[in-house]
Amino acid sequence: MIRRSLLAIGPALAISAIASSQSFAQAGLSRHSGTWRIDASRSSFSDGTFPPNMSLTIDMTISNGRIVYGSVNDTNKTRPPSLTNFDTTLDGVPSAFLGQDRFNKISVLQLNPNEFRIMKMKDDDVIVGEFWTFLRDRRTLVRRGVGKNATGKSRVFEEYFVRTGPSKARN
Repeated sequence: MIRRSLLAIGPALAISAIASSQSFAQAGLSRHSGTWRIDASRSSFSDGTFPPNMSLTIDMTISNGRIVYGSVNDTNKTRPPSLTNFDTTLDGVPSAFLGQDRFNKISVLQLNPNEFRIMKMKDDDVIVGEFWTFLRDRRTLVRRGVGKNATGKSRVFEEYFVRTGPSKARN
């Protein structure tokens, strides 16, 4: 009985997944577009200082060879939220990264359908190098990299994000 039910559900799930992929493709959007929230319990900094109460939300739209990215970090409730925004190509060509003290250029290169290399630079000096991997479950984004803080000290990071919904930018 259970096996018959699973056999009946399998094709329906496959059709649903194909339809979902086709709707993203028709809209010109990557299936990675969406709103993502950090999972602080799975994330870490190499120096052990990752805040257990980290509150970071990303909203991104990836379409037509571009990424439009916005994030809000409101971990420190005594200060205004930290906002990060960029809009750039996925070809690795550096572009202006406005509104940041630490960076003035960004480069995003799509390595394959599920992996991206991001470099945040001050002039030609890479301050943060990241690799993003979207896992096959389509609900998890892992960002790994190395970054220098304001004093020039580097640390490795690994951050896990969970998709919480569609991109607000495309609604």
